Amino acid sequence: MQARDTMVDVERTALLEFLERTRGNLRYTVQELTDGQARQRPTASELCLGGVVKHVATVERHWTEFIQEGAGGLDFSDPEVIADHVDGFELKEGETLAGVLEEYERVAEETARVVNALPDLEVRHALPVAPWWPEGSSWSARDVLLHVIAETAQHSGHADIIRETLDGQKTMGCPRAAPPRPRAPGAGRFACGGQSAAAKAAPMYAAPKPAPTEAAALAKARNQVFFSSRRRVS
Repeated sequence: MQARDTMVDVERTALLEFLERTRGNLRYTVQELTDGQARQRPTASELCLGGVVKHVATVERHWTEFIQEGAGGLDFSDPEVIADHVDGFELKEGETLAGVLEEYERVAEETARVVNALPDLEVRHALPVAPWWPEGSSWSARDVLLHVIAETAQHSGHADIIRETLDGQKTMGCPRAAPPRPRAPGAGRFACGGQSAAAKAAPMYAAPKPAPTEAAALAKARNQVFFSSRRRVS
């Protein structure tokens, strides 16, 4: 961190980096899908993977515009506005997963550009009219970023469930090379093929434990002797 960085810079950078991580989870979940798969709805939900990406891109773009210009008279009590909102969850004919992912990248770049240009994160506007917000509410740029992070993370979870139902692939868990196989009743939908019980229980990204040094081994032995002697005394 350079000396000229302020707390605003630090906070701004942290929020944008965390938002990018949540976007990355979603992009990972939909990788290597065909457009047909991206339109499928394999769960009880009406959501499809292509529609989820399209929706989060649209939502983030609208909130970035809000940071700059405010709500602009948007009214979520208007049935046409709600209809457009619902329509945004579908990957239409003529739309492609690659296309909505490219749009998502453009939206992410614009978000970073707008947020980095702000004097601070206290820039505030009145929220649009909606049944779920108290009348007269307003949000700062900070509030907006936190909301977009939360919404992206929530929809990433939706996407993960849809993808696992579709072909067994999980964003975290089984490596991609390990095909899913049925598990015993009550043990969940899939297990990681070819893994030991210990491997399944370990976190996916856990680093291997380093070999103990001679000093560490001696320290462990001394501790064992110390605690065993305390047990005998007590």
